[in-house]
Amino acid sequence: MIWRFIRQLPKLALVVGVLVVSTALFAYWYYFRSPEQMLLKMLTQKRDEKVIHEQAIKVEQHIGRVVLLDDDVYDLDTGEPIFRHWLRDGTPLRVYYDAENKKMVAFYGAGFIRFAMTGDEEARLAGKTPIFYPADFKSALYAKDKDIWRADVDWNEWKLKNEKQITSIKQFNELYFAKGVVIATEKTLLVRNGFQLLHVNLETGQVKPSKFSLSNIGRRRSPDSKHVVGLEKGQFYCYEVDEDEAKTVPVGRVAINSYQWLGNDRCVVIVSAKSVKIYDRRKNTLDEVAALPEQCTKIGEPSADGRFVFCAGHKGIVLVDIEHKKAQVVSGGRGIGWVNGDSFVFSREVPDSDLRGTWMQEPGGKERRIFAEPFIPAKSGKSVLPIKSAGLVVFVTKEGVMRMKPDGTEIQAVKQLSARPGRTVQLPSRLQEIADWKLKESPGGDEADDN
Repeated sequence: MIWRFIRQLPKLALVVGVLVVSTALFAYWYYFRSPEQMLLKMLTQKRDEKVIHEQAIKVEQHIGRVVLLDDDVYDLDTGEPIFRHWLRDGTPLRVYYDAENKKMVAFYGAGFIRFAMTGDEEARLAGKTPIFYPADFKSALYAKDKDIWRADVDWNEWKLKNEKQITSIKQFNELYFAKGVVIATEKTLLVRNGFQLLHVNLETGQVKPSKFSLSNIGRRRSPDSKHVVGLEKGQFYCYEVDEDEAKTVPVGRVAINSYQWLGNDRCVVIVSAKSVKIYDRRKNTLDEVAALPEQCTKIGEPSADGRFVFCAGHKGIVLVDIEHKKAQVVSGGRGIGWVNGDSFVFSREVPDSDLRGTWMQEPGGKERRIFAEPFIPAKSGKSVLPIKSAGLVVFVTKEGVMRMKPDGTEIQAVKQLSARPGRTVQLPSRLQEIADWKLKESPGGDEADDN
């Protein structure tokens, strides 16, 4: 025993020696460090805090005339960066300005976070398990103790209150419930539980298998989430979510390629890639709008007044006038989208000097090039972002982030993009307008699929 201790003594002495020396060195540094260095560090920290505070004030003063490029804030008037890496949690799916409380509200998919204007997190609206928020943001749905619960959202205190148990069947998984939600209204919830689609009455707590097997509803869902259209066994149907019933219109052996709601009462569809029809929910009719001059399989975004829609196929793009029941082939290009009620833009990245660039066109009019460089279609969100409060439109090219008037004039660079020799220019992946929190919309719009 004693011999073993003596053999290990050199190792113990080495360890003790290292600890003593390191402690002594730290003590020397702590007691004899330069007061000037300490003062410089304190002044630098205060200066950084002052700069951040000034940037926060500037963002607040320019709300409505700024754009969020990923997680950097830029002034649309001067093109200057106001804040880099603004929100501490990175780029949100949606960002809002709460003018009443002078706070920022961001949606990140899993929940909401409230930030100070400095970008520092102040509150996080989240529970112990994933939460689903219906489109009106007034309530929250989640699973607890294997049942569905509902709570009111108090946006002033940033917490859930008035919790109420909805179901009592002990069948729901707390971790996967939110991901299984297909659609929710004020009265009804459709949720996928295992291999079943369940219809849950949020007022009575009644649970039963849905009469319809809904999947990949994407743009087949109405904006208010109360209706879903589709095709089944030769019947075009409009499923009423609250009633768990459907109105039908016989259409025979056809295919519906794409859907686009125009408000909550009308939905435009492409039938068998050959024609465009419009469904009127109140009349329960499916009427033809126009035959397509070229085969198309997808419907793009409608104009602001709902009069025009784009239909796209392998050969090109067709502009459909719903009001006058006409279809016109347009040359178009990539990233086609509306910038105001009567003009749309598109991009052409081709090795042809006569065709390359950013183009604008009015329905029935001739196309005109407004910028020599083509804009870059966005991977998510809008490729061309109209900011109504500023009266400007923002888009991204390889040269930089550009702004222009809605009529395609006064194009200027908001942010110049440059790269070191041999390196690729890093482009913003998402353009966002900071929306008004009082006019908030459903946060999941851009991620819906096109089925």
